[in-house]
Amino acid sequence: MTEAEKSGSNPESGISSCLIFSQCILLRIILEKNYKFIRFVV
Repeated sequence: MTEAEKSGSNPESGISSCLIFSQCILLRIILEKNYKFIRFVV
């Protein structure tokens, strides 16, 4: 993706990148919790 696309020339791409970003944060939180849980069990 180019900088022009990131700056919001296309609203849909901005929304999709925001969704991807939030999914990455959720995935990271889930992985961190699972990692702590695995360490606790092992």
